[in-house]
Amino acid sequence: MPTAKMPEDFSQRIHLALRSWHNQKPDDALENLLSTQQIGIEQDRATVRLISNQVLLNGIQRLQQSNEEAADILRSRFLNQETAQAVGFRRNVSEDIIFQRQRTAIEELAEVIWGQEQALLKQRKGRIEARLEFPTYTKLFGITEKLAEVRALVELETEPGVVALEGMGGLGKTSLADALARQLASSTRFDEVGWVSARRRLFHLSGNMHALEKRPDLTLAELLDSLIEQFDLDGLVHASDTEKLLGVKEFLKSRPCMIVVDNLETAADYSTLVLQLTGLTYPSKFLITTRYSLRDVSGVYIMTLKQLGYDDAITLIRHEAKTRGLSELADAPVSELEPIYTATGGNPLAIKLVVGQIHSLSLSVVLSRFSAVQGKPVEELLNFLYSAAWETLDANHRRVLQAMLLVAEEGHLEQISAATELPEDLTAACLHHLTGLSLVSVSGNMHEKRYSLHQLTQAFVARQS
Repeated sequence: MPTAKMPEDFSQRIHLALRSWHNQKPDDALENLLSTQQIGIEQDRATVRLISNQVLLNGIQRLQQSNEEAADILRSRFLNQETAQAVGFRRNVSEDIIFQRQRTAIEELAEVIWGQEQALLKQRKGRIEARLEFPTYTKLFGITEKLAEVRALVELETEPGVVALEGMGGLGKTSLADALARQLASSTRFDEVGWVSARRRLFHLSGNMHALEKRPDLTLAELLDSLIEQFDLDGLVHASDTEKLLGVKEFLKSRPCMIVVDNLETAADYSTLVLQLTGLTYPSKFLITTRYSLRDVSGVYIMTLKQLGYDDAITLIRHEAKTRGLSELADAPVSELEPIYTATGGNPLAIKLVVGQIHSLSLSVVLSRFSAVQGKPVEELLNFLYSAAWETLDANHRRVLQAMLLVAEEGHLEQISAATELPEDLTAACLHHLTGLSLVSVSGNMHEKRYSLHQLTQAFVARQS
């Protein structure tokens, strides 16, 4: 982790904090430092002034090791409230010389405290990143605005307490959450950043998919145990479930923490679990990734991820080709890359699968097999994305999906209802449920909605007919 450059105003902030040494209501010049937060946690009854003073004292003690005179001048001037004239008289120099040496001492103290801060941030970053899963990406595309948006949301001190990233599989919800967690690991907005995964299956670009058998279904008890371990709440390890809930709640209510719950849709009763999490918020926040919408759960802010746009998809294709040593594909004209975008519908996971097969197969063969859903990699990808949701559907829901293969690319409720030969109110209820499972995409405005199937969804549904 490279050391961040010290802010230009940091010396002034240190000077302000020194001048506030004896003030009962000092300015919070050092409030956003990690060292300030840590001292506040260790000394939970300490005032702002005492916490700030401890940060300064720790810095002065370190400064003394390299410049004893500078440390002594700062103690005399600010801790002991001696005048510059008195300090100069004792040192047999003029008052102006003391002021000059004081300015230099403050600058040196600022450098010391900033260095201590960077060391703490490095330790914190390493500790938090050890909780995260190994990233499946080397670079992210098309999410810069979403990442900034979700970070702004979770950093608000007010609502929302729970933010949900939702959308069909393969869009990069986990990658976005991971990128956010790594950003927050390098900031001081949250005292702790935790990661709880409910993932039960892994899909490899080879087409292999396997279950993570050692992981139990995510429940509130399982989530609490994970947080107790991550946040070193050793006193709760052998407590009862009720005591664990109260203990974790007290911890999360006493300091701002950020917890990511990944792949929530695999939890048996995910809606109830989310309701339980809302009781643990403020000042802490939760970020959830899920294929199944939480729009019917009160208190959850929904952010829907969609497939990559044309330009971002083309950029991702070139990037994947370059990192895999496929220079011919990486440098190909856009016209030769467009069919990949068309076949995959801009789904990042599908794009990676297509590019990966070009090592051994021609582009035309790969695209032909992909469109016809031939071969294990493509079949397993569709199963990975859709089979779990499909198994939960009754005959009417499946009928609506299959009818949507016959209507316009973006159909209206009336068109879909006519194609299904189901009553319009029943068709509407089915569409509501299917959009919640990320099987149907919805567009339009509050007065008119249009419904469509992603290219990959169409391929999967067609195989179920």
